[in-house]
Amino acid sequence: MEEFVFLRPVFKCILAASILVMLIISTQKKERINEFSLWFISILCIGVSAITLFMSGFIVDEYNLGGDAQSFCMFIAIGCISGLNVIIYYRRKQ
Repeated sequence: MEEFVFLRPVFKCILAASILVMLIISTQKKERINEFSLWFISILCIGVSAITLFMSGFIVDEYNLGGDAQSFCMFIAIGCISGLNVIIYYRRKQ
């Protein structure tokens, strides 16, 4: 059975954006990303990746294809990194 992998680049771009935000937060001397923008970026990344994962489930079901386990793992990684970004921000703020 074939796997549906056409939405995998979306997950990779969101994961790269989350890692970039983590690098900016952990190395910033002057506040480049404030609290509002951090929460907005984190919720946006998690929301878009959740909707993409959900819609890929519909596509897989409709065309009788196999699911993509790597996309699910990237979704979990995006959630963990977004949560870690918030924790890093508040630890560095104190």
